[in-house]
Amino acid sequence: MPSYRRTRVSKAAPLVWGALLIVVGGANRAVSGGFAEVRSVRSAVDVRAIVVDDRGFVWSAGQEGVCRHDGASWRCPSAIPAVALARGRDGSVWAASRDGRVRSVSPAGAHDLIFEPSMGEVRALAESQEGDLFMGGGGGGAIVRSARSCPAPCRALTILNLPVVAAASVNQRMLVAAGEVLWSVSHRGAPQQLWRAPRRITSLAATTPERWWVATEDLVVYDVTPSGVRQVSLAERFEDIRALVGTSDGALWAGGTAGVFRGDLTATR
Repeated sequence: MPSYRRTRVSKAAPLVWGALLIVVGGANRAVSGGFAEVRSVRSAVDVRAIVVDDRGFVWSAGQEGVCRHDGASWRCPSAIPAVALARGRDGSVWAASRDGRVRSVSPAGAHDLIFEPSMGEVRALAESQEGDLFMGGGGGGAIVRSARSCPAPCRALTILNLPVVAAASVNQRMLVAAGEVLWSVSHRGAPQQLWRAPRRITSLAATTPERWWVATEDLVVYDVTPSGVRQVSLAERFEDIRALVGTSDGALWAGGTAGVFRGDLTATR
């Protein structure tokens, strides 16, 4: 297996939403690009989600459970199959299984989040800086306020009545993908439509508040920034793209039925 290096995510200034809405509305201005290098870092693993925690380590979720790369090898502190992940705090992540269970996972182990009403299958998770947890699935999306400290059972407040396939956090807000549309959601008000992709969105990541990665069903990844929208084709490597995470060192991690790949994005800058 190729060796890893620790990947750290840099801090960034708050996003200016109004300016970005104007820019990303023009998807036709996209510039094509490609990877300078793509290499397999984990094969023969059906990966459903990838995140980088606040300590810079990469986590994956799939049929074998929730696993963390510690800089030398993969270790799986939770063996329960998972379909969604979200970056948490203090080196932990949130994970969801097909049966709708949501748990906080750290290198030391895992514990369940008890909430109501039930969401059914949870396909997407995101935690804001305020500690609010977004959960999304075929029945829509809901937020649990202060998920790490709310008294059980925590209350899940429905905020989006559309089938959700992916989510990512950006400061106090969460980005949510439903169909071809990218939304911004929070407990403070109605969801805001940010961008419409040419095809159905399959996965989503936010490197910084000003840089998003969006993959669509035709195996195209969109690099969305205030300066425009660029495209990166991964079709030669993937049958599907179920998971994305971009990092500040110029890399994009992607996962699917083919395993986990790490691409050097230097060529697209």
